Amino acid sequence: VYKFIVIGNLIDRKSVNILFEALCLVKHKEKIVIDIVGDGPMRKSLEEYAKDNLIYNLIKWHGMLSRQKAVEMFKNAHMHIITSIGEGNATTIWEAMSYGVPTMSFDHCGMHDTICDKCGILIPIHTYDQCVHDLAKEIDNLIDHPERFKQLAEGVLQCAKKYSWDEREKIILDCYDAAIKNYNNRCVK
Repeated sequence: VYKFIVIGNLIDRKSVNILFEALCLVKHKEKIVIDIVGDGPMRKSLEEYAKDNLIYNLIKWHGMLSRQKAVEMFKNAHMHIITSIGEGNATTIWEAMSYGVPTMSFDHCGMHDTICDKCGILIPIHTYDQCVHDLAKEIDNLIDHPERFKQLAEGVLQCAKKYSWDEREKIILDCYDAAIKNYNNRCVK
């Protein structure tokens, strides 16, 4: 059984409903478990949708957990999923990376800049239906080719190095230095 994990508030913007619609299309339902960590106003409607569409048995609802318990869930996860339609750069990506867990997400917002084909799967965005179908297709592809989980996990460990606190501090300081240099160059003229 392959474990997929979603962590976050169950609100409209997180669009977990897209994942649930995709789960209805997945061919290998018997081989997956979806851990949902979080709570919110969408939980009741998501649970009803899951029951109505016979996918409820695939989902483990964990509700709100402490940050420590939530990130510990990555220890048993094969893939982290983000379906947000608007997200700066979800910190759960870096937490997943620290546990060697790749992320599947739509190819936009901060996820576009953080996830590459070595450490995750980015799904292009064209239409709603295409997103649902491509998400299902990617899940099925992973189940059909389970060696991809290992390849992506190895890639995550490589990519995670560039997102360590030391590296991120260096990037921020370099940005400040560039801004100061740019300001000084404009003031000299």
